[in-house]
Amino acid sequence: MSHDLSKLGEIPNLLYRLVDFKQKIENPKTPIIDILSEKTYKHLTFAQLKELIALLRSINGRSLKDFVESMLQIYSETEVQNFKIVIDELLDLEVVTTESLVDYILNKLFPNVEEDALESAKQTIYEILEIDYAEYIAWYEFVNKIENQEIIYHTYHGTKGEEYENVVIVMQNDFGRDRNKFPYFFNNYSNESTLTGNNQEKFVNTKNLLYVSCSRAIKNLRIFYIDDISDFRAGIESIFGDIYEYQI
Repeated sequence: MSHDLSKLGEIPNLLYRLVDFKQKIENPKTPIIDILSEKTYKHLTFAQLKELIALLRSINGRSLKDFVESMLQIYSETEVQNFKIVIDELLDLEVVTTESLVDYILNKLFPNVEEDALESAKQTIYEILEIDYAEYIAWYEFVNKIENQEIIYHTYHGTKGEEYENVVIVMQNDFGRDRNKFPYFFNNYSNESTLTGNNQEKFVNTKNLLYVSCSRAIKNLRIFYIDDISDFRAGIESIFGDIYEYQI
């Protein structure tokens, strides 16, 4: 989760490029220069450009998986070389096929996968591509700081200086590489004064993080904790009061 594309990682960056491409070619108001690189369009005639744009906009699919499959199907069948140049630039693969794309993602996400787990890993990749497209749009708009939806997403750090009528904080034991960040804080809430060194630094860092995120709410604040809180329930209650179990 970052607004900086260089920090997304290779596969999130690839997914972002696909979503960005889909959004742009499906929007009739998108300028040509936002879809094609200058080296692609500068030598084209108007007729060639019109043909290329029409072909790009013939790519369809409600899910990212369907969109990719449609794009690669056209790629394998078309004789319009400029279409292939655009897709080559987009995917940056040595061989542009559905299989090579899946293998690329597989090698990045599961570099040491065993043979007996190969099919399961591939299925996971297809499930990623079949995530409800609305979720991809929410993420895409988060990355681009577009706030035109009823629900706006932020990271903990990204909310500093912001204010909202209603805030829901999604919390879990893990935070980045720290697998015990919030449990440690809540377990030590009543004995902060006894902490020293790195333990005190970790505690204060988490307290400041909670302050930044919780103080964004103007009227209503809710904490949605998605892990088991049995071992540090008392610490949570001492700060936030009553705890209610979420009912689906």
